[in-house]
Amino acid sequence: MARVDERLIHGQIVNEWILKVRPTHLIIIDYELLTDLFMANIYKAMAPFWVEVLIFSPEDTAKFLNSRQDKNGEKIFLLARSQGFMKN
Repeated sequence: MARVDERLIHGQIVNEWILKVRPTHLIIIDYELLTDLFMANIYKAMAPFWVEVLIFSPEDTAKFLNSRQDKNGEKIFLLARSQGFMKN
């Protein structure tokens, strides 16, 4: 499942999407959070304890997803600020 929302993790994501979908992983695709550890930790703290929150570049997201293809029972929720998250 994927969602594009400039706010990333907020009340609707936590209270509606995550609780209903119950993903095992929440991947935030965002270059900015890769270098802003303070904000990255805030976003990680907003997610329920049972969801592993990972912050990746688009390239690392693709590598992670390719490495998980054979994992049964995983549900991965992707979040990005915009559809244009790729760097030129």
